[in-house]
Amino acid sequence: SRPKLGFPVPIHQWLLEDKYYQQVRDLFSQDFVKEFFDQQQILDLLEATHKDTQDGRRQVWVIYTFLVWYQDYFINLDQFQ
Repeated sequence: SRPKLGFPVPIHQWLLEDKYYQQVRDLFSQDFVKEFFDQQQILDLLEATHKDTQDGRRQVWVIYTFLVWYQDYFINLDQFQ
């Protein structure tokens, strides 16, 4: 009888942890990222989100999921063949 709910992802908590922050930072630091984004700007956004001085979790999540998708389907293409 409750209203429909989404599936919240604890992005904020993940990005505060060094383990997950470093994983995202490693991806954001790769050379191919420059094709799509101002790399320094997204690294700065990630850093500020990690330090909890800015709430960039949604932007970081969207960028991260796009880059993982692109990497899987266009860079690491041989793993699917």
